[in-house]
Amino acid sequence: MKIQDAVKDYVSLRLSLGFDFLTQRKQLKRFCKAMGPVEVEELDSGRLQTFLAAVPPASRANYYHALRGFVRYAIPRGLMASSPLPTTVPKKPQTMRAYVYSA
Repeated sequence: MKIQDAVKDYVSLRLSLGFDFLTQRKQLKRFCKAMGPVEVEELDSGRLQTFLAAVPPASRANYYHALRGFVRYAIPRGLMASSPLPTTVPKKPQTMRAYVYSA
């Protein structure tokens, strides 16, 4: 099965369950576009790491979590044998802490 078809099935499932899935849908669409017409079984950790490295650091953790949801959908359905995701979860960048100046 092609990645685009599997992602389309995953997104339609999440939407049918009532999840607000707008951001993840866009992220998975960008992922499919970057991977091209590839079979789901051909996904490996090298391709996913290359894709995640190309994502801006501020969004990398969000993309990782969107891909993790897709992989969790694909493995029990027999689309993938095991998870090709990197074992280290990207961390979200630290936000600036406000500093209150005193007089």
